[in-house]
Amino acid sequence: MGKPGPLRIGYAGSPGNKDLLDVILEAVLRLDPAGDLIHLDVIGLAPHEVLAYPSLRARQIAALPLNIEAHGRVSHEDALALVRVLDFTVLLRPPLRYAQAGYPTKVVESMALGVPPICNITSDLGEVIHDGVQGIVCEGFDVEALVSTFRRALGMTQSGLDQMRVNARRMAETTFDYRIYSRPLSDLILGSS
Repeated sequence: MGKPGPLRIGYAGSPGNKDLLDVILEAVLRLDPAGDLIHLDVIGLAPHEVLAYPSLRARQIAALPLNIEAHGRVSHEDALALVRVLDFTVLLRPPLRYAQAGYPTKVVESMALGVPPICNITSDLGEVIHDGVQGIVCEGFDVEALVSTFRRALGMTQSGLDQMRVNARRMAETTFDYRIYSRPLSDLILGSS
């Protein structure tokens, strides 16, 4: 039995050309045309900006469906509060050069809030997101792969999701918290005794 209520997923930020927000929108619209299974929060874009994406324009959608909510630009604190209540954040990026180093801030902040990401593996994400443990790995960066990944997320139990939240937070604490690097950096700069 899956979790009660619709799956709450979210995208936060300005996608520009780097993040595949239209793939996310298309996957939600294909998988859940009635809007009963998934609720997508888009944080950082206004409704008219989301409506301009091809997946909505192709369907001649004039107002956002009830299961897609665009919050517009909000303060960092408000964005964190909106992310904190999600079941998952979602981030897809093509495997291009700009996406191959470091960790996307969106993923780091999501995990630090205990919100597991749904993402494809670019950059160093494979070091901190193990499929089904700290998040769900999407095996591609196209609509079909993401629909399949959303189906997996929809099949999770509440207890499975709760454990994934704990695992995501724990990984963030042991990997991204600056305090774990303070002593080694100090030793490097000052020389250890």
